[in-house]
Amino acid sequence: MKPFLLLSIVLLSIAPIESPRFAWGEDGVLERMEDEIASIVGKARPLVVSIRADHPEPGRNARWQRNVGSGVVLNSEGYILTAESVIRGAERISVVAIAEQKYAAEPIGFDPESGLAVIRVKETGFPSPLFGDSDRVQIGRWTLVVGNSMGVVSASALGLITGFREGGRWIQINTRIFPGNGGAPLFDSKGCLIGIVIGELSPHRPAPSPSGVPASALAIPINEARRVARHLIAYGEMTYGWLGVTAGPPNPPSEDRVIMVWRVVERSPAHKAGIRRGDLILSYEGRSLKNAWELARRVRTTSVGQVVNVELKRADQRISIPVRIEKKPSSRRVR
Repeated sequence: MKPFLLLSIVLLSIAPIESPRFAWGEDGVLERMEDEIASIVGKARPLVVSIRADHPEPGRNARWQRNVGSGVVLNSEGYILTAESVIRGAERISVVAIAEQKYAAEPIGFDPESGLAVIRVKETGFPSPLFGDSDRVQIGRWTLVVGNSMGVVSASALGLITGFREGGRWIQINTRIFPGNGGAPLFDSKGCLIGIVIGELSPHRPAPSPSGVPASALAIPINEARRVARHLIAYGEMTYGWLGVTAGPPNPPSEDRVIMVWRVVERSPAHKAGIRRGDLILSYEGRSLKNAWELARRVRTTSVGQVVNVELKRADQRISIPVRIEKKPSSRRVR
């Protein structure tokens, strides 16, 4: 082989490969993605507020302890949705908006069951969010958490929906959790509000994860959050339906989609109706159940006083029992 031909082959083999223009150029995919994210954050920021809740320290005169969290404006009337843990026990609550305006706020209602609370400022004219449908949220979708982060009123963090817990009661997101993110809104890739961050899941760390360390955040789906907010605004409290059973998979396991009653609370609606330990629940109000979490969700959202039909299997016999659902006692943790 001639020397000049060999040199040409070597030079060609080490020549730099240019990045494709469609991926990295002026109209690249990443740049368009950045523009979309910036647009969503820009629309979300006016909806997000920082909440400062002051608590008097016991035994110390004129000393106050401050909790800092996030909230999202629900409507133009000044109602704000946040995490119940942020304002629990506070005697003074203030809200700081994106333009550093500061407003005094009053508590409207708390719901320890869901971990949500509603406060209100007297000022009106706030923008309203575009609400998504959290029942249609899918695993693998990108999300944005926009909230207070160590003094920054509307810092944003990109995350990924990784799953659902307790039959969809919580959305699990892989994202960065910062101090002050409690009560922060969760937006989807279209800029729709789909959840409210209420905490993080860190099974190997008893304390909150260090700032900026990736963790799994937990968010209340916005459909449930809005239902809770409506009740808190109207009545100042949230009521849940109560059946009064502890239930789970049957023992021994069954191929049928059934739920076994493990325990019946004395003087509960289930006890009064005649449901027994060991009964297999086949359906609730004519609809089959995937698991015990779905039973809990349906009972929880049933109106207090409503009579429902619970279909059971007992000793190889199918029976239907009417049960009048009662208000769930706040101290109870059974369904």
